[in-house]
Amino acid sequence: MSGRPGAITYVSVSGVQLMGVQVDTQSVLTFIGGYVATGISVFLLYSPFVVLFLLLLLVGGVLQLIAWPFSVLIRRLRRGRGNAEYDSSWLLH
Repeated sequence: MSGRPGAITYVSVSGVQLMGVQVDTQSVLTFIGGYVATGISVFLLYSPFVVLFLLLLLVGGVLQLIAWPFSVLIRRLRRGRGNAEYDSSWLLH
């Protein structure tokens, strides 16, 4: 390990002292494993909200598909009347 300020310290198999802490390959792999475990646990923590959001999107789409024929029927019934000056079909869009 170099004593110069700003010198780059490389981690080797034998390990080095980094700010008074022994850092070797096992320590680095342990830290990487901790970050991966944290990422997975945060994803699992918020996965019910993601599933609920997707379920709400699907339910909204199904409701739109169910309401679509009724919307078309109401538009056709309202356009069948003879008053062409006053068209309130924009309310149904």
